[in-house]
Amino acid sequence: MDVAAEVRALNSAGVQVPWLWEFSRDRQEINDPQPILTAGVHNAVGVLEWREGEDVFVPVSGGNAHWLDYAAAGLRSYPVRPCAEVPVEMVHAAIAEFVSTGSRPTCVEWRGEISIFDD
Repeated sequence: MDVAAEVRALNSAGVQVPWLWEFSRDRQEINDPQPILTAGVHNAVGVLEWREGEDVFVPVSGGNAHWLDYAAAGLRSYPVRPCAEVPVEMVHAAIAEFVSTGSRPTCVEWRGEISIFDD
C-alpha cells in the first residue's frame, strides 16, 4: 500500500475538514517513546510535526503563527502547534520518506527541540 498516494488521493477529493494522522514504525502503545511523524492535509497546505519522547520538531519553513485545529483521522480534534503548516507537497514527501525509512524525514528542514509541554 502506498500511504502517501492514499493521502494524496484523499486530499485531491477536496478536504472540507483538515485531517491528520500519526505515523510510527511499530504499533503505538500508551506512553510509547518511539518517534512519531504527525502529518496532516487541508487542500493546498498541510502540517508536519516530529516527536521524539518529550521533544517536538516542526519545519523551519512552517507558516502558521497560531495553534490550528485538525481532526485526527477526520474524527477527533487535534491541536497543531504554531510553525507546523507547510505546502501539501512537503507533507506527501515526508510521509513517503518516513514509510520508506522509518526515520525523521530529511526532505524537511526541522527546528526543535520544543517540549511537548511548551505552548
